[in-house]
Amino acid sequence: MTLNWLAISWRPDVWFSAVNLTVDAAIHRHLYLEPPDAQGIQYKSSFIALLQDVRGAAERDVDTGHVMPGKRGQSWLAATGYMMLLDQIGTCFNVAGRPVIFDRTALLHALDHFSAVTVQGERDALWALRNAFAHDYALFNPNGKNPAWRHGTPPILW
Repeated sequence: MTLNWLAISWRPDVWFSAVNLTVDAAIHRHLYLEPPDAQGIQYKSSFIALLQDVRGAAERDVDTGHVMPGKRGQSWLAATGYMMLLDQIGTCFNVAGRPVIFDRTALLHALDHFSAVTVQGERDALWALRNAFAHDYALFNPNGKNPAWRHGTPPILW
């Protein structure tokens, strides 16, 4: 199977380049940063862009992910970004032969297929924390649909 991709270039003389890729090549291009081609066009997937941005926010080396010397690597913004990566992984990938449950969130799908997090309470806490960070940049998530997805205590209003 061949996938058609559109690569965006920042060079003023080349704006778009249509690329036909096999599925394996498309997956590789999504997960790995490649050097620029002969025309100077470098493709960077949103996954790689987010991973590099998240590592920068977490004070980590953008290539290796190791915490930079003398840094603590603590950031809500980075934690939110890592949760976004789980969303993207859960949207894009699954393990062959394992069932895909379509009423699950992308993050829970990623945990099902690519993690050792199996305790439902831990999974619910991660989902609630992801929502608290992504929607309110807070530790409180007032989920009304599912009590297990509530996180934290409500803020005190004076």
